Amino acid sequence: MKDWLQARMEWMDDQFLRQPTFSAPGGNVPGGYQLVIDSASLSEDPTRRIYYTLDGTDPRPFARDFLPEITATFVGDTTQVRALVPTSDIGTSWQGGSEPYNDSAWTAGQNGVGYENSSGYESYIHINLHSQMYNARTTAYIRIPFTVNPGDLDDVDFLTLGMRRDDGFVAFLNGTQVAASSNALAVAQLPERGERRQSGRQRDRV
Repeated sequence: MKDWLQARMEWMDDQFLRQPTFSAPGGNVPGGYQLVIDSASLSEDPTRRIYYTLDGTDPRPFARDFLPEITATFVGDTTQVRALVPTSDIGTSWQGGSEPYNDSAWTAGQNGVGYENSSGYESYIHINLHSQMYNARTTAYIRIPFTVNPGDLDDVDFLTLGMRRDDGFVAFLNGTQVAASSNALAVAQLPERGERRQSGRQRDRV
């Protein structure tokens, strides 16, 4: 009986694929790092595949055939935004969640905020903050309004935020922090004059 149970349990285990393993279990990795996903099940049967997703959609081919992905862009390169280089503490109401917020005194323009001292990002910058920030301040606040109809919320599975940046960022949605770069300081420590953060040109999707 014992041998039968042992054999039966081994047979049951063989009916399930082995758990995937990752070359990096988590946390920060250097730029350009290539993550390797492997499983003992692949060596047992080379026809098996590991599917993964970066945005929450089902990556399996049959799933894409039966459930076509429908996307909508809420914020793009031509979205109108407002920007401010703060010279004092203005609180947190500007982060959203308690609209309407009076940002009429902020600089208005097309999405793309910052400045470029060399080359690379100048074509993306439509609100140029060079005179306000260079050798002076290291923080800019940006407000980007967009609206989702309440009746459409049930059809939204996830939101993807894409960032083209040359420094750190912290993103808020309706007053709640939803994303931050790995080199961003805590909100309470956002720098003003004289404090620098690690920088590097990157494009993030979170």
